[in-house]
Amino acid sequence: MRLLFDFITTQHFIGGAAEYIRKVFYSLLKESKVSTSEITFYGLIDSSIGKYAYDDFSPKALQALGIYVIDIKNHTLAEIIQINKIDKVFIGAGQYWTKYDVKSLTCPVICVIHDLCDEEYFYNKLSHLIFFQHIIKYMLFKIRILLSGGKPRRIKGVECLLKTLISNPNAKIITVSNFSKYSIKYFYDIPDNKISVLYSPHRISNLNNNIENEVLRELIKSKKRYYLMISANRKNKNAYKTIAAFKRFAENDGYNSLLITVGYPKSEYTNHVVLPYLSESDLANAMKYCYAFIFPSFFEGFGYPPLEAMMYGKPILCSNVTSIPEIVGDASISFSPFYTSDIYRALCSLNELNYNEVAEKSKKRYDIISLKQQKDLQKLLDLILQRNK
Repeated sequence: MRLLFDFITTQHFIGGAAEYIRKVFYSLLKESKVSTSEITFYGLIDSSIGKYAYDDFSPKALQALGIYVIDIKNHTLAEIIQINKIDKVFIGAGQYWTKYDVKSLTCPVICVIHDLCDEEYFYNKLSHLIFFQHIIKYMLFKIRILLSGGKPRRIKGVECLLKTLISNPNAKIITVSNFSKYSIKYFYDIPDNKISVLYSPHRISNLNNNIENEVLRELIKSKKRYYLMISANRKNKNAYKTIAAFKRFAENDGYNSLLITVGYPKSEYTNHVVLPYLSESDLANAMKYCYAFIFPSFFEGFGYPPLEAMMYGKPILCSNVTSIPEIVGDASISFSPFYTSDIYRALCSLNELNYNEVAEKSKKRYDIISLKQQKDLQKLLDLILQRNK
């Protein structure tokens, strides 16, 4: 089998969808070595993006693994499939495949759609949550919408991709949560037999005790109680309301706790400590030693971070919207991300009396979801490798 594997999404930035592709690729590479059928990997990149977020997914690194690297900048997708006699295409994050001519996808295709973030924000009129502090960016966003015919270009691209997949009898759509499945069905009316839910697999992790970031290292050594929030520079992660809620909480708490935000540009008050983006190992250590993990996101298609904090048995304070309740179940203290006062309530709800109970429920929930992740990854690999089980 000649498999065309999508590496394009991994070029832009390190994130959930890219981590998903990374895990699937290395698992697939391992499985292919014991497969009864011969598999030839073709790696699809786009050099016009101009960067490779992962060093191990650069063209040179992929070639060292025996992958035939193909640049979509030099050929159309139809030409690539025809010239290389591709038997199957794996698209790891279809929601980012909006600038490519996908109408030529007539061979067997497995396409993963993690979420419809653009559709959910646009049609639910939530864009102001992203741009409310940036009037100029918001106006530019509105101008781009007008220029693209009334809705974001990426929505048009996803619509075209899904129409192509629906018309292809050999195409299968995978999504990563029941929330995302019904989001896709709502906006695009996908037949049930075309779409399956397989939870995102565990990310590749590399925890060690050598903490690189000096501030984090000293913080952990001091054993100070801290609440952790990550990706705080991304507007959809809702740092602004969380920081405001924690300030009020700290006043009532006697300033005994710290709020650590990873990626946020500046400290807003004494008990607010900012850290830059951390290495994979440092981030894992930050989760391992936090008092509780805060995840106030407005939108998720799956939601890796709370699950990863749950692995360490940490209490989770998180949003009660989109896919997050599906993943954390009843093992968290949930709140509405739209109300600062409700985030404050959740902070006040975790105390010494219920801490151990919440932490224990967190670890048990992780074990349940972790087992499903393992089983669903195997189902995906079997689907790609054409193994019927």
